[in-house]
Amino acid sequence: MERPDALVPDILAPDVVVVDDNEDARLSTIRILERDGLEVVGASDAVTAWDLVSRLHPRVVLLDVVLPDGSGFDVLRRVRSRRDLDETAVMMLSSMRTSIPDRTSGLNSGADAYIVRPIDNDELVARVRAQLRQQDLLGSLRRSEQRYRDMIDSLADGVLIVGHDGLVRYANPSADRLFTLGSGELVGRPFGIPVTSGKTIVDLLRADGTSVSAEMSVTDTAWGDVLAWLVALRDISERQRMEEQLR
Repeated sequence: MERPDALVPDILAPDVVVVDDNEDARLSTIRILERDGLEVVGASDAVTAWDLVSRLHPRVVLLDVVLPDGSGFDVLRRVRSRRDLDETAVMMLSSMRTSIPDRTSGLNSGADAYIVRPIDNDELVARVRAQLRQQDLLGSLRRSEQRYRDMIDSLADGVLIVGHDGLVRYANPSADRLFTLGSGELVGRPFGIPVTSGKTIVDLLRADGTSVSAEMSVTDTAWGDVLAWLVALRDISERQRMEEQLR
């Protein structure tokens, strides 16, 4: 059942927000999805839709293209501008057969899918369920990636991603400390050291003017769509001093 917006608490994270100014169509869509066990909230205009989406962070938004106070694409662009809504999928709704350029524009704006009415009830539920499964998978992948980043950030060795253009794309806190730079200052800089796969000993000239010896291990990797090297640096200056003293 559709609830007045004022009665929707901030703690509720619905599965779906249905945005449609056609009351009959909106209520019908809500009933269909609720019968399948989904938690659904409705909105009739762009202002209310944005308020609900920005507060409640739903998993999926069914968003009508045409709204009385603006375009559904305007709401879509606002959703895509918010990093905290990365895991919210937006499925555009249209009550008319849209042209290929219109659908292409919607998808290029960040829509995850386009639904053209009329649509069979079972197909609507199936498409929403498929989108929910995809959102769950993407959320799981993002959490796994964050755990991996947290693990890399906690390593004592410096770890960098260096593009084949020689620029540093990522550096963990230990790499920043090794080069005596502040957090994030390595990113975007030329690495300045010839990189080849395997292990080697290199002398690092640091930002404070000192130098250290480091064991450098390099493997091939990718950073997004860019080919890169994964570079691990271990400060061995103290080990070398101890070995010299023993000799």
